[in-house]
Amino acid sequence: MGLTPKNLTPAAEQVASMAGVACNSFGEAADHVLRTMAGLRLCESTVQRTAEDAGQRLGRLLAAGKTLDFPQPWDWHRDAQGRT
Repeated sequence: MGLTPKNLTPAAEQVASMAGVACNSFGEAADHVLRTMAGLRLCESTVQRTAEDAGQRLGRLLAAGKTLDFPQPWDWHRDAQGRT
């Protein structure tokens, strides 16, 4: 398994991105969450850049009309005005 451009494993990049989004700050993600949950020692700026890069990749996919799962029709309930 290779390293990403940030010299992280794909799993480390994923968990750093998730922590960066879920925490109140990138510092909290780096100093507390990643160390406690995954034993990762990353600096705040690495977590920030990793999360921002993931967001930019997601933005490009969405702008291109891509989905992250198989498209599926939803049988939405209708409200009192018949809207879904």
